[in-house]
Amino acid sequence: MKTTTLKFLIFASAVLVMGFSGCSDKGGDIKKRFQAVEYIDTVYYDNTDKSTHYNFSIYLMKATCGDAFAEKVNSDIVEVVFGYENVSIEDAVEQFVNSSVTLFKEDIKEIKEINRKENAGIPEFEYVYFLNSRVKDGGKGIVNYILDQYTYSGGAHGNTLVTCRNYSSDNGDLITLNDILIPGYNEFLKPVLLEALKKKTQSANGDDLRNKGFLTMNGIYVPENYIIKSDTLKFIFNQYEIAPYSSGIIELLVPMSELSGSWLKK
Repeated sequence: MKTTTLKFLIFASAVLVMGFSGCSDKGGDIKKRFQAVEYIDTVYYDNTDKSTHYNFSIYLMKATCGDAFAEKVNSDIVEVVFGYENVSIEDAVEQFVNSSVTLFKEDIKEIKEINRKENAGIPEFEYVYFLNSRVKDGGKGIVNYILDQYTYSGGAHGNTLVTCRNYSSDNGDLITLNDILIPGYNEFLKPVLLEALKKKTQSANGDDLRNKGFLTMNGIYVPENYIIKSDTLKFIFNQYEIAPYSSGIIELLVPMSELSGSWLKK
């Protein structure tokens, strides 16, 4: 993929890398309908390289060609990741970084003030924001868009978050389970997911799961985070959702063959 490097105006060391790939027909390689937008920077609290800093690494796949597909996908990604509306991916990144740096400097300033006044010895943590995205062909007209985020702003450990979106390769519409499964699938899928979790963790029953730290706060449920493939549904449970932090991200697979006939819409 060819790339060209441009600079954001907000920081001298920031870069924007956009890989230009030609728009292809809807039946071709889906990755050719995207280009990479990358932002990398280290921001120091007092503009000296020995002060506390904030590391940014952002890599977002942006739909190109300026068609309805690109408009819907890019708009959805900006809202899901940054919570903004009616702005481009590049502008959203810039606004997010600016607001994050402002909060970072306010936090460090407060820590410095407390340490100066009370000699508290509170450490000045180095902040981290990492965002990566992947685009995959889900088959049968579905585009899988997967986001991996990691943030750290002090404490024992950072937080990892995986977010999955599924789009129509035809027009960019968001595709959900409601679009492919008949009503009532929720109650059907819960025991299927429970069995998948027991198999994954080599647990004999619910008590065995709980003894291993799973489902201690609530029962199994159908998450809104999933990847739709032509042959499987992959459900993603982020840290703390059904397991302790140490268990990491939990992925449970449900073959489409278990859904066909009774639950899959025609």
